[in-house]
This record gives sequence, structure tokens and C-alpha cells, in this order.
Amino acid sequence: MADYRFNGTTGTNFLSGGSITFAGSNAVLRQNNSGAFVISNRLVLATNLTVRGNGLGTVTLASNITGTAGQFTKQGAFNLVLRGSNTFVAPVLMDSPGGGMLTLASLYGLGANS
Repeated sequence: MADYRFNGTTGTNFLSGGSITFAGSNAVLRQNNSGAFVISNRLVLATNLTVRGNGLGTVTLASNITGTAGQFTKQGAFNLVLRGSNTFVAPVLMDSPGGGMLTLASLYGLGANS
């Protein structure tokens, strides 16, 4: 799947289960509201992935991010937390003109060669 949209307005919302592979073009995780989201699935980058949106709720990627393709971009005013021991090999770009933060909750949050 290429486009996940998070629209929760209150509390913390959770997504868990099997791995999610981002492939094809325009792979996006969108934070569109004020609710926080915790994604516990392992994420596999087979293409560029952009985490963006107009929402302000914190997005936490709680599991490992793997893969060797594309780049990882954060855009938007929300806080993005990388909590896994990530091994992806891709540049990490921070493009947040409206503010926002990228929080590394692990020594290996940026993966390899980022």
C-alpha cells in the first residue's frame, strides 16, 4: 500500500501486525489531525517514503525500519519519533517549514548511512 492516512482527533491510536512494505511511487504516511499514532509494524523501504501532513499529533514509528531503496523524508509541524533499531540504508531529509521535530528515541534511529 502506498498511502496511509491518520485522521484521529483524540487520544493515541495504534497500528500493529505484520510488516508493511512501501513500494511503487509516492509512498506516504499522512498525519492529518491532532490524535497521536503509534505504528508498531516493521516498515520495509523499497522506495522513497514521506511522512507528512497538516496534523499536529505525534507519530511514533515504534518498530524497525529496514530496506535499501529510496529516501526517508519528514514534512510537517508534528513530532515524528523513531524508536526502533533501524537498519535502512537511505538518506533522511527533514523538511518542516511549519516547525515540527524528528525525535530519535534509539541510538540507531537513523539507520545506516543516513
